[in-house]
Amino acid sequence: PRSTLFPYTTLFRSGGALLVDPLKQEDIRLGLLHLMQDAALREGLVAAGFKNACQYSVSAVAQQYAAVYREVLGK
Repeated sequence: PRSTLFPYTTLFRSGGALLVDPLKQEDIRLGLLHLMQDAALREGLVAAGFKNACQYSVSAVAQQYAAVYREVLGK
């Protein structure tokens, strides 16, 4: 089961999170159990999470804003 709620579907589309339905207690419980029992999954999520976080560094966000401004200004 995965969360289909925005912004999770956008923020974690490249990985770094185990998405569950936040409105279903059983999904949350199963997700936590999965994380506790699967070391490889945890390690993979941590690595993917760090990679995903790089997209939101100050430098990366500034470059994205600059690209939008250039597009709006037609440059």
